Amino acid sequence: MYHLILHEKGKDKFYNTWHTQDGNLFIFVESGDGSIVTRDKSYNMKCGTLCYIGKGKYHYTLPENPDEYVRSKLMLTDSLFETLMSALVSLSSDFSDLIGEERVTVAALSGEEYTRVMNIFRCLGRLSDRDNYCRSEMMSAALQLSIILAKNQNATSQTNFGVLQLAVNYINEHITEDISIDKISERCYISKYHLCRLFKEKIGLTIMEYVLQTRIVMAMELLQKEDTSIAEIATGCGFSSPSYFSRVFKKQIGISAIVYKRKNRRD
Repeated sequence: MYHLILHEKGKDKFYNTWHTQDGNLFIFVESGDGSIVTRDKSYNMKCGTLCYIGKGKYHYTLPENPDEYVRSKLMLTDSLFETLMSALVSLSSDFSDLIGEERVTVAALSGEEYTRVMNIFRCLGRLSDRDNYCRSEMMSAALQLSIILAKNQNATSQTNFGVLQLAVNYINEHITEDISIDKISERCYISKYHLCRLFKEKIGLTIMEYVLQTRIVMAMELLQKEDTSIAEIATGCGFSSPSYFSRVFKKQIGISAIVYKRKNRRD
């Protein structure tokens, strides 16, 4: 139904690693600066950032100093989220563009709004699963968080990578091809040295680590959604051979592509 984490500090197990979650997630940043990175965008993250990340949206957080990164999280699973969406859409159809699967919405809060969200999470922390009104309290909290996001969403919180945006766009457009740092730097009109340094500094991964993770994410999506052979997926995601894809996938994910497909197939 829901999963609540309060005042989590430091790195989590998905630090600098593409991942998604089984529910729809609200994150409130209580301390720390950095970025929330999706496959095509980066969002500023600082004290007071309230972020919604929809189910199925691949992302990772990149705090500048993980030891200073403190956040609280509320994740709603399908049944509770469906109830939330019904309530929101009855208020305004605009909510369907802000809150939903594979969506990201970010707001920078301060003053009264910051205090209001802190109090919402404090109240949630006092609840017990045995409380007869626990589900209603969770719904009320999620509804309030959604409205606060809608009122305070800030287009400027969605950053433009500049040179890095060109690099990310090139990678996404040519992900099925043979990608090299030379080709990317030529496209971005910048030296390989400066591009590699900037990419690692801002994204938190080397260029080729990012390429590999992007290909693995694509493969995971295809394994879940399409009745496609492992060989076709390997080729379609830019791997040189099915055997190489299988080795890399198992090393990165911990299980074989075939097992992953069997466990996660969406009919």
